[in-house]
Amino acid sequence: MNRGQAAAACIAFVSIFAGNVLRVRFGGLPADQLAVATPSVLVWSLIGVFVEELVFRGVVQTRLAEHCAAPLAITLAAALFLSIHVPGWTILAIPTDARTVLSVFLIGMICGGLRYWSGSLWPAVAAHWANNLGAML
Repeated sequence: MNRGQAAAACIAFVSIFAGNVLRVRFGGLPADQLAVATPSVLVWSLIGVFVEELVFRGVVQTRLAEHCAAPLAITLAAALFLSIHVPGWTILAIPTDARTVLSVFLIGMICGGLRYWSGSLWPAVAAHWANNLGAML
């Protein structure tokens, strides 16, 4: 990873996480899950994010971009990324609404754009992890 990619990863992480902090702060939502997360939960969440990004941005998006324009490849990979979350929501009986669906799709688009723009997986990993940590606020 070069300096530009490292900077993009840091900026992505801080921006996404700060957005979630503001969402919690001004949305009046409880902020307690992240505060009690154990180090092993944080490490496993990072591993999970890395695997998802490796699959969806590293493999799927890259292969799609070989056959279609980058914006379409990013959009299709984001839609597939969203689709893998639906069974988990159903199995775990996690309440979902249009906002949840849209936010997962958008983080997929953001991560795809970061992967394409930076040429590295790390900014997408950073943004995705920041989003997941922010969801724990």
